[in-house]
Amino acid sequence: MLGTFDTCRKLLICLFLVVTTLAVYWPVKDCEFIHYDDDLYVLNNPHIQEGFSIESIKWAFTSTHTGNWYPLTWLSLMLDLELYGLNPAGYHWSNLLLHIANTLLLFFFLSRITGAAYKSAFVAALFALHPLHVESVAWVSERKDVLSTLFWMLTIDAYVKYVERPAIIRYLLVLILFFLGLMAKSMLVTLPFVLLLMDFWPLERFPRRQPDEGIIISNQIQTKSTGHDIFIRRLIYEKIPLIILTIPVSVVTIIAQRQAGAMQPIEWLPLDMRAANALTSYVLYIWKMLIPSDLSVFYPHPGICPIWQVVLCSLFLALISAAVLKFGKRYPYLPVGWFWYLGTLVPVIGLVQTGSQAMADRYSYIPLIGLFIVATWGSADILKKYRYCKAILASLALAVIIVAITFTSQQLRYWQNGIALWRRNITITAPNFTSHYNLGVTLMDKGDYAEATSEFRKSLQLKPDSASAHNNLGISLYRQGEIQQAINEYEAALRLKPNHTEAHMNLAMIFFQKGSFELSIHHLNEVIKSMNLETSPESSSFAASDPERLIIQFKFAQVNYLLASALKKQGKIEEAKSHYEIAIKINPAYADMGFK
Repeated sequence: MLGTFDTCRKLLICLFLVVTTLAVYWPVKDCEFIHYDDDLYVLNNPHIQEGFSIESIKWAFTSTHTGNWYPLTWLSLMLDLELYGLNPAGYHWSNLLLHIANTLLLFFFLSRITGAAYKSAFVAALFALHPLHVESVAWVSERKDVLSTLFWMLTIDAYVKYVERPAIIRYLLVLILFFLGLMAKSMLVTLPFVLLLMDFWPLERFPRRQPDEGIIISNQIQTKSTGHDIFIRRLIYEKIPLIILTIPVSVVTIIAQRQAGAMQPIEWLPLDMRAANALTSYVLYIWKMLIPSDLSVFYPHPGICPIWQVVLCSLFLALISAAVLKFGKRYPYLPVGWFWYLGTLVPVIGLVQTGSQAMADRYSYIPLIGLFIVATWGSADILKKYRYCKAILASLALAVIIVAITFTSQQLRYWQNGIALWRRNITITAPNFTSHYNLGVTLMDKGDYAEATSEFRKSLQLKPDSASAHNNLGISLYRQGEIQQAINEYEAALRLKPNHTEAHMNLAMIFFQKGSFELSIHHLNEVIKSMNLETSPESSSFAASDPERLIIQFKFAQVNYLLASALKKQGKIEEAKSHYEIAIKINPAYADMGFK
């Protein structure tokens, strides 16, 4: 009878978690793709848009596109393409379903190993509904976040079952699930550390010393001669195969980020600045967990942090760490939750700086679970001496959930489209290039060229050496009929980046229209040089089955067609014919168009 009641209680909790999360995140179905990585992941990614094929699957496992190696993330996006085409609603639904699955798995493994269903339910509810997690759910590009966390939860669940009944096959399942998680996002490198924390609590695999009888391990008394440290070493050795799996993934990730230019050199941001920002960010994540207002898709790196701020944050972290160590034996969830938070943030805290952000809401997706555990179990222990403890806890839990829902619902509104998102970002962060530039690109995509021009000018005031901003400003001015100003901006882009292919192409088109064929030919030749291609498709080793090369191939055809047209205008018929033949060989559609 008791088992039936417990099962019904857990089913009701699961129903509450699913229904509430669905209700709160329902607006996600109307969210658009965001011009901030969504183009790299889906919209302008030919491999994803090809769907499942031998070539695209091969690419998923061999590519370090966007500076990372996560084949499972790419495969999941290909599946979405097969199911939904380019309808953003489908991609957002997939993210939401993964988020709900993560929530349920978190509840299941916590309630299983602690026996505290209601506390586990509250932790899961915080995870599901906290506004800091909106970014991971409402942003298509963060598929890697929700997908890797699914395997994080599955790995922990498999590990718990292995601990309950140790067997090689169960341990192999842990390894497989863990490696699958690494194939979705490399942030799972900290999971072996978390499993060791869980050995301390709530799995209680660490030996407990007894004054006279020896030590207790797995509820069996062992003699002192067995050695307390031996058992701890065994728990560590048990994690070594997991750690070994992280090494190649970490190496590939570092190499990929360096090649992509995502990893900032130490000269750009010295180690002392990185450490200062890391210490500050640790505290800021906690603050935003407690007061989840002014959340942003991009937090500009401050560079030099005020020394008083760094000192205060360092003292705060040190005092909390000392306190959890002091009371850790009596309240074992304190060190587990606290060091879960500190440890899982290490890969993204900024000591190894990728990008120009100081921190990111998405980085808190897994780490905050540790703090949620501390807050939940700690509140219960603090209030347990009061007469109406359960009623007080239930009331507080309900109030916290309502507040979380309110903030999450508000935050979701900003993710409806890129214009709302970047305008919100500009209002709550200091003026920064990234926000104005991305708002300009989004406005330009929507056809609002006047506003886009204003944003690109603002971005260039903050970063005058951005070739991309000059080029996009040129496009926006050209669309408004400001031809000479557009030319000036394209030329400014080329002074900063002489091999800027798009700027050369834009100038070639303008000069062709103006009748300046010599200048047009010059820029078209520069495009071919920048593409690092010969003047024949065969010498370029094109493969029609490779979608990325196919795009280059058609661009190559376009360049040769325009080059042929310009040469014909100059009377260079034979030279024009050779380029025209290349164009129609690649793209037969040009055969019906003739020379301009």
